[in-house]
Amino acid sequence: MKINEVFTVPYYYDEFACRCGDCRHTCCVGLDINISRDEYFRMMGMETSPELRDKLDLALKILPDPDPYRYACIAHDYHGDCRLLMPDGYCMLQRERGEDALSLVCRYFPRSPRFIVGPRAAMSLGCEETIYLLCDDRNYEYTSRELTFDLDVREDTDENIDTDYFSRIQGEIFECLGRRDISLSEKISIISQRFNAPSFTPEILEKFVELMSDVYEDLTDICLATLDNMEKGHGLEDVLGVMPDFDFYLSKMMINEVFYRQLPYLEGEVRASETAYIISAETTLLLQLINKCYESSMGEDGLIDMLARFFRFTNQTRFDHNIIAMRK
Repeated sequence: MKINEVFTVPYYYDEFACRCGDCRHTCCVGLDINISRDEYFRMMGMETSPELRDKLDLALKILPDPDPYRYACIAHDYHGDCRLLMPDGYCMLQRERGEDALSLVCRYFPRSPRFIVGPRAAMSLGCEETIYLLCDDRNYEYTSRELTFDLDVREDTDENIDTDYFSRIQGEIFECLGRRDISLSEKISIISQRFNAPSFTPEILEKFVELMSDVYEDLTDICLATLDNMEKGHGLEDVLGVMPDFDFYLSKMMINEVFYRQLPYLEGEVRASETAYIISAETTLLLQLINKCYESSMGEDGLIDMLARFFRFTNQTRFDHNIIAMRK
């Protein structure tokens, strides 16, 4: 289904370009990529070279309980890689058959059209290029673009949502996170107090880091390092020595998280208090990981690598649901 509408997009949207073979976190590595029934049979029925056919036959597997929109998934190899990923970082399917041969997820990621509160085209921080684009001096702003997406199904707009209330809550969060005169920790404190969010205690922090280590292998090493020496402090001195404006960049990333995940819309409702808690928990957890695991020798690229791994976790799992459930 072709969707052609005017979307609200972040200021950097038109600047995005896939890093392709230069990407250190190729999006088909370690992520569960589902495809529809139509896509599965289209891809399996393509004319290909014998070499690609051998790879493609093993690259896709039908899910145990398939439906028309979530029918099959990418079958990773022993190393967690897509079997179509070549050593140079490019996709064998795209190289031989062109971009249109890719699944819709592969074609559009990290871009994601959202419709719950109106057409938006968000971009996931699970892509390292998105993080690089946010590491600039510009304020986080929005613009409008007429865009076309080829989708299996269009996400329904929630007609029951109070869009004025949603926009007001999100606007207050964006305004606070966009301030340059206070630190990110101070911004989180203001947001938590404004919306009466419960405290994210050190005990919950430790429990959640243990859970994160168990369910997301790509973060196990930095989780274990954090648990080995858990403290309350959020020291970013080493990071600021490499990237003096990092605190502001991280604030913009948190704005992007709210925009991408359509917060404060949670499970069919607009929930300001729980959204403030999620933002506080995610920021505290991220700052704790950076504080314990970052070394100045990592440089900017190493820091970006750590951030991309963390945001893949928050974007590709039920982070919001789990972080709320854990405090109950």
